[in-house]
Amino acid sequence: MQVAKGYSLGAVDYLSKPIVPEVLRAKVAAFVEISRKTEQLKRQAEVLRQLERREHERQLAEVKKRWEAERLREEIRIARQIQQKLFPTAQLPLPGFDISGSSYPAEATGGDYFDYIPMRDGSLGVVIGDVSGHGFGPALLMAELRAYLRAFVMTHTDLSEVVGLLNSALASDALEDRFATLLLARLEPASRSFTYVSAGHTTGYVLDSAGAARAPLPSTGMPLAIVPETDFPTAPAIALGPGEGVLLLTDGIVEAHSPDEDLFGVERTLETVRNNWDRTARGIIDHLYAAVRAFCGVTTQLDDMTAIVIKADPSRG
Repeated sequence: MQVAKGYSLGAVDYLSKPIVPEVLRAKVAAFVEISRKTEQLKRQAEVLRQLERREHERQLAEVKKRWEAERLREEIRIARQIQQKLFPTAQLPLPGFDISGSSYPAEATGGDYFDYIPMRDGSLGVVIGDVSGHGFGPALLMAELRAYLRAFVMTHTDLSEVVGLLNSALASDALEDRFATLLLARLEPASRSFTYVSAGHTTGYVLDSAGAARAPLPSTGMPLAIVPETDFPTAPAIALGPGEGVLLLTDGIVEAHSPDEDLFGVERTLETVRNNWDRTARGIIDHLYAAVRAFCGVTTQLDDMTAIVIKADPSRG
């Protein structure tokens, strides 16, 4: 009865008198082993809990990483979509001319810009620009440049004055390591007159009726957002004859390089345009970009590429 009561109170064993040393040693050894095993199980259980906690944390980290990656992809997709809407989405229907442009960013978003802007005097503003660098930062500055330019064109018609105002606005906003080049042109459909201001932009070209370069369109001033107050002279007007045209581009095209570091260059650019001059303006740009990418091969596109082609109707004198 006493043994049963002892077990009910939590006892696990008992010794009977007289105590037998061998039995005592055996029982003590057994209890020591039980205690050791118990501690071992506790340690193993703690290790298991730590492993489970680490695995849970790892899984949470992976889920968070995937979620952040998906969110970033979505944000990039939206940013690219927004930026693409800032560019003209179709060929410009201008009587007597075939005009087309396209921009190919090096990343999801880029710093290149092109646009067609109706001007107050009835002419058409044609603009191409390049913010230094590529990616989100230049894309934001490009969007700002576009907004300023369109606002100034609504109230001013003098190209030099418009670019000067644009430069002053950007100079007060841009970061120290950011600048932009820009070519703003006025195309007058009736007279086929082409006038431009170039703020440090890549040289464009006037092309003859066979698509060969007949005159360069060099820069007339320094890049934007460097010096707040500076002059941007307007180049003399150029008359476009029947079938003649203009090629405007950013430096990403001529400075694209092959795997062995050869530059695509101006000559290849002009040759490609000349060989495809019988195509539409859109077709010329498509073939130019395809030629650049074929020349680069597996080399990653390192800079944004943008081009505008203007072709005068060959049947109108």
